[in-house]
Amino acid sequence: YAYQGPVRVIPNIVDVDLIASVPARNLRCELKLSDDSLVVYIPSAGNIYKGSRYVMEIIRRLSSHTAKDLGFYLSGALTPELAYELRFAPRNAKVYTPGHISYAENMALVKGCSFGVSPTLLESFGMTLLEGAAAGAPIVASDISAHREVVGYLPPNRALLVDSDCSPAYL
Repeated sequence: YAYQGPVRVIPNIVDVDLIASVPARNLRCELKLSDDSLVVYIPSAGNIYKGSRYVMEIIRRLSSHTAKDLGFYLSGALTPELAYELRFAPRNAKVYTPGHISYAENMALVKGCSFGVSPTLLESFGMTLLEGAAAGAPIVASDISAHREVVGYLPPNRALLVDSDCSPAYL
């Protein structure tokens, strides 16, 4: 099949120049973590439509795989339920929840993270994947249609890691 009509290029909706201009903000000092500690970004952590019910389980499971301290940056406002659950986070989970902040402040924090985990099962377009890649923080995400559209084909029942060069790796 060959399309013979006019082709238009739609500009990227991620402002890579803005993201590149924002200096990374390292949370390790604020969270009293060692320089080699991992810091995990969880986007829209308090949004019920973006998977807030899975956030505590992600923190619990990641923290259970190491005796070392882990940092977690949860973007956005928290639901009362999630705020309550976080009181019972594992001792080695150091959680940073600044609430609503500016886009530039959020990107600075994302740039300081080791990687991200997106708990969303419902997405209209995977901006988190694109922004994370532009900020140098690979994002682990579920196999949902919006993520497939951003990176291409996803094998069934496989998690996806989008690396900083926007290349997908399947977990």
